[in-house]
Amino acid sequence: MLTVFYAVNFIFWISPKGAVVSESPFRSFRETQLPHRFQKAYTFARDAHQLRTAAQCETLQPYVFHPVAMAEGALKAGLSDDAVIAALIHDVVDLTPVTFDHIHSLFEAKVHDLTYDMTCPVRAGNTTEEEYIEVYSRHLGQAQGEAKALKLMDLAQTVVELGVNHPRLCTLFVERNQQLLVPLKPTFDASRSHSALYLRAEYAFKWGTRRVYEKQVEAYNNRLTAEYT
Repeated sequence: MLTVFYAVNFIFWISPKGAVVSESPFRSFRETQLPHRFQKAYTFARDAHQLRTAAQCETLQPYVFHPVAMAEGALKAGLSDDAVIAALIHDVVDLTPVTFDHIHSLFEAKVHDLTYDMTCPVRAGNTTEEEYIEVYSRHLGQAQGEAKALKLMDLAQTVVELGVNHPRLCTLFVERNQQLLVPLKPTFDASRSHSALYLRAEYAFKWGTRRVYEKQVEAYNNRLTAEYT
């Protein structure tokens, strides 16, 4: 079960024949909506995710699309440059051989701290699913405001991506990550952008559940049509 839980975060490039290609067709930095000052972080994230193994390959979409979309969202939400950089590299410790020491040596201390706040302090494969979510919830509850805003973006975007492309994984993700919304709920003095991001994430989780149901109904209707025609 834990393998399926963690696998929903793996997005990589697979060739049409199913073989992993060495030069993944990541979109170039020029095609993003990010200013030039973020190119170093983009290149770091792209190269780090190319280090992952074939066992981590789950879908056809290059993984870098996810952090780039998050960074573009952070920029539009008016978050700091450090937060935009953290959005670009937020998954490298979880999913690649990169460590926090690498991040600390290459980026500002604030980027390191934001990335740390967004990352669960225990590996998914080293504990039970329930303990992982409990530890992660406590960790997020102590995170700084921008880290919480970034995590809300992360959750919302992942639900939408899975709902469109992988409904079955989407329902697993929603069920297992719903609890993470609790420590991310904005306080009375939270910024308007944080509140808006929370509402968006909350809606995404509801949409994800409905999307899965709609896909199930669609599959059932198609099966009935095939049986009676």
